[in-house]
Order: sequence, then structure tokens, then C-alpha cells
Amino acid sequence: MVDKLGVKNCHVFSDFIPNEDVNKYFQVSDAILLFYSYATPSGVESLSYNFRLPVLATNVGHFPETVNDGVDGFLAEKDSLQSMVDTMIKSIENPIDKKMIDKKAHKMSWKNYAKAILYKYPCSKN
Repeated sequence: MVDKLGVKNCHVFSDFIPNEDVNKYFQVSDAILLFYSYATPSGVESLSYNFRLPVLATNVGHFPETVNDGVDGFLAEKDSLQSMVDTMIKSIENPIDKKMIDKKAHKMSWKNYAKAILYKYPCSKN
């Protein structure tokens, strides 16, 4: 579609990206687009916050619970190309404050994740 629509300054990388190269793609990105028809928890989402990137996602799966629309990302309606376009434009015209993404990264940190698990399933002393 990029070629068909004549989109400029857009690169599509559809091959497997080795772990040691992942950071290179995040470091040159302005946002992460997760426009899915359905979704399960996404490692890409949490990783993007650590690179201080807002998440643009469809309003499916867990995204309505994890993406605070207008705060640390934006939500688009599923199956609506126009909503996705509008969401991308909104993200350009009203950029997300990086401080809000830092808060999300802290909230979704491995340390906090481990604390939540240990709180729910405390280790016995035996």
C-alpha cells in the first residue's frame, strides 16, 4: 500500500529483526503503530515506552486498558482506515509529552511487574 498510495519517507521492514538490532529501529522512530484487528498483550508496546515512543493502537484487546488516549498514546477504531489516519495526524499535531511516556515506562518496568507478581503470589519462607 505504501507504493500504491505513493507514501514518502516510509520504510517497511517485514523480515525478522535480531535482538541486537531492535534498538536501531526504535531509536529512529517517532511512534509505534499497532493497528491490529485483535490483540493480545504486546511486548512491542512495553518496549516502545522504554524508547520514549508513544503508542498508536487500535481500540482492541488490551490496548484500551494500557494506552491512555491522548496521554501516552492514541487509540483508533478497529477496521476504520479513516480513524487510523486521523489518529496519526492527531499524534503529529498534538505530540505526546515525553514525561508522560517516562511515567508509563516506569509503571510497566520489569521491577514493577515483578513486584505485582510477588504481591499476588508471595513466596513462602519454607
